[in-house]
Amino acid sequence: MNVGDHGTMAISDKTRRILWARSGNRCALCRRRLVEDRTELSSESVVGEEAHIVARSPGGPRYEPLPGNGKDELDNLLLLCRVHHKQVDDQIEEFPGGKLREIKGAHERWVADTLDAALEASDPEATPIPALHSGADVWSVVAGAEAYDFHGLEEPDAPKNLVDASDGFLQEAHDWGEVSDDVKLQGFGSIREAKRSLSTRLDELCALGLRVFGAQNTRAVTHSGVKVQLCVATLAIAQEGDPRIHIEEPPNEAS
Repeated sequence: MNVGDHGTMAISDKTRRILWARSGNRCALCRRRLVEDRTELSSESVVGEEAHIVARSPGGPRYEPLPGNGKDELDNLLLLCRVHHKQVDDQIEEFPGGKLREIKGAHERWVADTLDAALEASDPEATPIPALHSGADVWSVVAGAEAYDFHGLEEPDAPKNLVDASDGFLQEAHDWGEVSDDVKLQGFGSIREAKRSLSTRLDELCALGLRVFGAQNTRAVTHSGVKVQLCVATLAIAQEGDPRIHIEEPPNEAS
């Protein structure tokens, strides 16, 4: 059991992951990115904060009693940059609870609509993507992604066991992508474990006669008059012998 300040329950890891995913790694007010990329001299910087709509403690901004652990549940949280977190807590008359919930809802709908528009604009059939040969290859595709364009197998084109294996691999790849920023902050050992886990799942697919292809790219999307750049992870799974497959094997270092 995680216990926060004053003996109250803390935000769960699951709630935190959902909040960041639904918020698209962007502030609900200004929509700036909330994880700055690493540089040659420094690691990534997290500039986002999980803000409470109703304060956790009496006397805090917009405080009112909520049942159970309600103050740390998803409905009472929104993702903000540090500047706007300070502003909404200082200027509570301008940002009452009802208004913040409207902002939260509108922002999460914007994120969902923007990602859907980005994926609909893509044409995976027309764009060649390279084969992935290791867990490190898969990690390089999903790490840091803000949207996912995944294409697995479907019944009746493939038997159920292959469809299930395809779904399981894509789900694990998605999960690692969602927590990749946290994994990077934990250091090289955690990154290595992520790559090993993905390698194991990739080997399982290869043993079933499946191949995985993928790439990460940036797509410009305009939604509601706002132009944003999204980092999109594309993964596709196909059966060996599929006529769409043209694999260039990695060079043999011994030759």
